[in-house]
Amino acid sequence: MTSPFAWPPRTAIWACRERHRACVCGTVCWHAREAPAGIVLSVVLEDETGRLRLVFFGRRSIPGLVSGTMVRAEGMVGRFRGARAMLNPRYELLD
Repeated sequence: MTSPFAWPPRTAIWACRERHRACVCGTVCWHAREAPAGIVLSVVLEDETGRLRLVFFGRRSIPGLVSGTMVRAEGMVGRFRGARAMLNPRYELLD
């Protein structure tokens, strides 16, 4: 599948820095819905260098975004509930 927009160069998850934009690729190794303060979908993306949480506010689910799925995500790295996270990233499900 060809992306309709250009992606920045890939960043290894271990090299992602808070308050900086990054583009990461990896496999979803965990996903859950969290709803204490609203609807939040949280997944953990893993590559060969580490793990990074992807957080989607206002989403109960994303079709195809389940454990074992390869994903490319791009956005600002920050913190969510004490863990490094990318909030509402632009994403693409990979084959």
